[in-house]
Amino acid sequence: MPSPVQYASAAEFKAQENVNGVFDGLDDSVIDTALQWASRIAASYIRKRKVFPLVSWGDDLKSSVCRIARYELICNQGYAPLSGSNETLRMRYLDELAWLKDIALGDVELVDCVDSTTTPGIDEAGPLAYSDTIVNWNYQTRSNGCPPRGDGLG
Repeated sequence: MPSPVQYASAAEFKAQENVNGVFDGLDDSVIDTALQWASRIAASYIRKRKVFPLVSWGDDLKSSVCRIARYELICNQGYAPLSGSNETLRMRYLDELAWLKDIALGDVELVDCVDSTTTPGIDEAGPLAYSDTIVNWNYQTRSNGCPPRGDGLG
C-alpha cells in the first residue's frame, strides 16, 4: 500500500490558529490522520489540473489542508453549530472547498506547485520542428501544383 499523501505537517497545523484552544493536547497521530484525509480531498480537486504525485507545493495548499482538517477534527469532537468558533471553522471549510473547486475549474492556480510532469529549467514544449535541410520545406505549395522556385529553396 502506498504511503498516505499529506500536504501539511502536524507542526504546520499547530502553527495556525487554534480557536479557543480546542486542539490543545491533541496527539500528532490524530492530527496527521486528519491532514491525510484533508489532503485526499484537496487532491480530488487538484488532479483535474495537475499530474500526480505532486513534487512540491506552497503555503496556500498547506493552509487549505489545515483548515479542512480542523473542520474534520471539530466534527469528530462534537460539532456545535451554535458555537461561534465552530461556525467559523465550518465557514472556512466551505471556503476551502470553493477555492479547490476554482482550482479544478482553472480559475485559480496553486502557488509554487510542481507536478510530476514539470522539470524545472527545461522548456516543456521543446522545438517545434527540426530539419537538416531546407529542401522541400514547403510541401503544401508543391502539392497544390506550384512550380519550384529554381534556387533550391522551394
